[in-house]
Amino acid sequence: MKKTTTNLLFIFILLTSGVSGATFVSLAYANPLPAPPILEIYIRSDGIVDPSTVPIQREGNIYTLTGDLTNSTINVELDNIVIDGAGYKLQGNGLTWNTGITLTNRSNVVIKNLDVRHYSKSVILTGCSNIIIYNNSMLTLRNIVLDSSVGNQIAGNNITGEDTGFGYCVHIENGAADNLIVGNNFVDAGSAVTVYSSSGKNNTFYHNNFINNKNNFYGLIEEGNPWDNGTEGNFWSDYEGADVDGDGIGDTPYMVKNCPPDRHPLMAPFNVSSVTIEMPEWANSTEPAESVPVVPVVAASVGAVIVVVAALLVYSRNANIKHVSLAAFLRFFF
Repeated sequence: MKKTTTNLLFIFILLTSGVSGATFVSLAYANPLPAPPILEIYIRSDGIVDPSTVPIQREGNIYTLTGDLTNSTINVELDNIVIDGAGYKLQGNGLTWNTGITLTNRSNVVIKNLDVRHYSKSVILTGCSNIIIYNNSMLTLRNIVLDSSVGNQIAGNNITGEDTGFGYCVHIENGAADNLIVGNNFVDAGSAVTVYSSSGKNNTFYHNNFINNKNNFYGLIEEGNPWDNGTEGNFWSDYEGADVDGDGIGDTPYMVKNCPPDRHPLMAPFNVSSVTIEMPEWANSTEPAESVPVVPVVAASVGAVIVVVAALLVYSRNANIKHVSLAAFLRFFF
């Protein structure tokens, strides 16, 4: 009887521990640990990178990544600079509403060679002009936002929707106008390009590849020829037209809902790696930032102190001031 009781007790313990373990596992999955906080990085208006410990090297007006930035965002507060990712990642945690790079009321900024991923948005331009976004890779739910921004270029980028069938590659709103979007891959997005009806005119798209998007375009453009440069347009993976003359251009326009058509659709994807951008002169400057040389300043300061000390010693002798010595003066100053 005692042995039977012991066996039953042992089985009871096993069963209850199993249930407890299952409950613990269920709670662990139901309550995952919160994502680590996002580190806010600033390129300040005086050119300083804050915090200074992040892997961004400054040389003149060029800021180059020297390593991946994880759980970080970059806020730009300075004009006339280049942010060169050098192929490194700018990576978020994918769980919070953060943006990879934010520019507000900025002009003359180049963002290039950066791998941006796992954010709500890759880059937001608000009230910006003459911004060049070139040769980057982006994998976020919502990628580039042009908000009331004029005269910017988006070229040679690989832009992919992180959650296939949702989000967008380029979003234009609040009067953003005269922007050039050329030679990009727009892949796996809910809507590759979205344009709010309140947006400005003359935003031009050509030599872009629209591939496997749920919608290639969403919004409204009432007039103009936004989809070609007069002779060549974009590649649309769902285009069903023919090319009888073999010139690489579809014989019939690609029809875009709520928008003028692409009059010259490409029959094959455009080679986005062939896109080149003429950079402004300031964007090629590698002159180091001006700094005050430390050694001459120290030497000059010491020299000035010695002169003052000598003058005071002479004065003290003439004035019969006692107990004054060079050592005392040096102790006073140093």
